[in-house]
Amino acid sequence: EAALRTPFPLTPPALGDEFYPFGGERQQTFGGDVAAGDGDPEEADLGVLLQRKEQDLLLAAELGKMLLERNEELERRFEELAKEHMETKERLEQEKHELRLHLESRSAEFETRVAELETDLATVRAQLGQKRMEQQDTSRESSQAVLDLSEQNQRLVEQLSQVRGKETQQEGLAGKSAAPTILFRKRDLEKQTHQLREENESIQALVDTLHNNLLLLRNESREKELRVEVEAEELRASNRRLQHQVKEMKEEIRLHDLDTSVTSIQSEIESSLEDAPGAPGKAPKVGEEGSGGGGHLSSPVCVPGKVSNAKRRLLSMCQFGKLNSLSRRGQACSLIYLFVYVSICCLIRKGEMELELAKVSLERDSMSQQLLRVIRQKMALSQELEAWQDDIQYIIHQQLLQKHQEETHPIASSPRSPAEGKNPPFYRRGTSIPNGTGFFSLFRKS
Repeated sequence: EAALRTPFPLTPPALGDEFYPFGGERQQTFGGDVAAGDGDPEEADLGVLLQRKEQDLLLAAELGKMLLERNEELERRFEELAKEHMETKERLEQEKHELRLHLESRSAEFETRVAELETDLATVRAQLGQKRMEQQDTSRESSQAVLDLSEQNQRLVEQLSQVRGKETQQEGLAGKSAAPTILFRKRDLEKQTHQLREENESIQALVDTLHNNLLLLRNESREKELRVEVEAEELRASNRRLQHQVKEMKEEIRLHDLDTSVTSIQSEIESSLEDAPGAPGKAPKVGEEGSGGGGHLSSPVCVPGKVSNAKRRLLSMCQFGKLNSLSRRGQACSLIYLFVYVSICCLIRKGEMELELAKVSLERDSMSQQLLRVIRQKMALSQELEAWQDDIQYIIHQQLLQKHQEETHPIASSPRSPAEGKNPPFYRRGTSIPNGTGFFSLFRKS
């Protein structure tokens, strides 16, 4: 009983307050039970023990329930964490596998690229060695060619000096022997050059005359253009003046037609009213005649006939006025026709002047073309003259050399071929000119 009377700990030392929410209530009920059992100690002890046991059972049940709920929550969280761990593990494994595949592909590409670069490097090194060998060969060849050219140049200089000495000697000897023939040939050449200069001067005069004619034609065409512009301006002014006159005449005709029609109608109405029996001046006579006898009863019957006659006269007057207006309109139409005829004549004159201007422009173009043709002929003649002079000098030089060779080496001189005999250098040079475009063909064209 002493042991049972010892106070029971409300909360176990190993558990927290969260598992004993009814601790305060137990203390209060236990204090109340102790206060109530002060009278009977045995019954109070039994009641206290029973209450304590019941409370312990309730607490144990509540604690078991809470532990079960806590365990279920922990298990659920553990399953969720395990599931998340598996998902992250699978994702990491997949990423690891992808990275491994990517690394393998990159490593394969890198190895192939390295192999390609190594092969390219080997080929470039081989080409570089070949280029170096070729450069060495070309440098050796160029140095050898420079040496050969320098030696050849030296030999040519020596030969040229020897040839110049021989030519001076030959010219001195040939000048003494061929002086008369050279003088004769020189006179002939001077005569031909004089003729060519005269022809050139005549062509120049022709060019000047053509140029002057072209300037005159241009001045005439300019003057004609100015005259045509002045005439066109005068025609435009006359056209505007005639249009204004036609408008004024139309307005006058319209006003005159209105005045004549109104006056004719008024005069006809007045005359018909004067002839009618109901007029103010004739009313007493009609009354007297009616009172005088019955033989004048037919006078009222004549009134409708007079009215009809007045209407007919009025219609005839209106028709006459219409005819007058038509005649005036015909005059206006004739004026309009005259204006149209004048404008058509002006247009025809303008077309004729434009045709004349076109003809003048065509003549000007033809004259300019002729002038250009003459200038081209002049240039061709000058070129032919220069070429001819060069050919003559070449012929003289060749003849002098040939005579000198014949005098110095009469036996060693080789005979010329028939082609060379028939075609001297001058004529061989002239064969390069196309057929029909030589020196004398220019005179045939002109």
